[in-house]
Amino acid sequence: MKKMLREKYELAITDLGKLIELDPANSDAYIARGEVRIELGQYSKAIADFNKVIKQNPENACAYNMQGKVYFKQRKYKKAIANFDKAILLEPEYPEAYGLRGCTHKALWQPKQAIADLEKALELNPELDWVERELDEARGKNRFLENIAASVAKEGGLVSERIHIIAAEKRIGFLSVLRWISMDIGDYHTNTTDRQPECCATV
Repeated sequence: MKKMLREKYELAITDLGKLIELDPANSDAYIARGEVRIELGQYSKAIADFNKVIKQNPENACAYNMQGKVYFKQRKYKKAIANFDKAILLEPEYPEAYGLRGCTHKALWQPKQAIADLEKALELNPELDWVERELDEARGKNRFLENIAASVAKEGGLVSERIHIIAAEKRIGFLSVLRWISMDIGDYHTNTTDRQPECCATV
């Protein structure tokens, strides 16, 4: 992060802290400070700010959504999904929550769920360019997994056996192995597998 930008964020945190001192019940100030702390990588402090809002108002969908974003960045995907679920429950037409939940499903190699969420996000807000890009990648992963399934069905246990052997050698999960063999089975290139979506990328 550029020094000037970091200084700008730190100044914002100071100003928001003063605002909170004057008005401890200001949920918007806590959420804004939490967002800035995300950009600074201060995840524990960001979670504390969002939890403060939730304690004040358990029906604040934005606080759950932002908390889910933190967990996503920490790769705590189950916790992220739980928070996005809560945000959507409270606000059923929340495009960013659908988009972020879709990103999380994509990271978990659950492309069908990811596609459903990302399409819903675009239905609610067609202007979310980052969602379009994530949707393209989710569809790519889905095609890849479909090709794997077709290969296994066609060649019997040969492909499946190969995947499990690699999994044992690398000491990683079955689905993770798909990344290692994607260049010779299927058409999905995994150079963006671990890339965080633009919506969650730290400056």
